Amino acid sequence: MQPFFYMFLPYIRCMLLYNITLIIEMDSENDVISRVKDTLWGEKLPSTDFLPRLLKMQDSQHEGSTYSLQLQVESESDMLRFREHHLRGLQSNLEIDFPGKVLYFESLMEYIIEMLT
Repeated sequence: MQPFFYMFLPYIRCMLLYNITLIIEMDSENDVISRVKDTLWGEKLPSTDFLPRLLKMQDSQHEGSTYSLQLQVESESDMLRFREHHLRGLQSNLEIDFPGKVLYFESLMEYIIEMLT
């Protein structure tokens, strides 16, 4: 169990950022984003387990719209659990319902904490 003050300092306990980039063709953007929201936020994700964020890139260099689905996790096992329980189903549905309209890729980044004096 983590010390109680960790819950107030998420940057200490969340050491990894799991990022899923979605590049969506313009004609499917609203429908795809609605599906993402309904799937991930329509479900009752336990607030203590996963708190994904959805961001839209403002100056995308890609044709279409680019979004980033981000999740802070403490370990790779947390990332794998989110991927298996929530992301795989969403990706399968997007591939079936929007074939060739959505490109996505995943990355896992480690937070580097520097002490500033």
